[in-house]
Amino acid sequence: MDQTITGQARFATPVRVAFRPGGAAREISNPREAFDYLRNCPVQEGPVFESALEACFVATYDTSCVEEARKGLRTFARAYRLLA
Repeated sequence: MDQTITGQARFATPVRVAFRPGGAAREISNPREAFDYLRNCPVQEGPVFESALEACFVATYDTSCVEEARKGLRTFARAYRLLA
């Protein structure tokens, strides 16, 4: 199952994302990082964004939702060509 470091559940596999298509990539390894990334991302609209943001927020306090948050982040990043 998910690893927990300092109280934060981690994704089984990190997600590599950028802030713009073709930009420098960073690795997101837990729901809190994913939530922060989404809150700072230049694209903050639409149902894919909203779904990913909600999934990541929920997973910050419900570890049973960690992989759903990872999937939401990947779906968002792929939709906006931010998946590295």
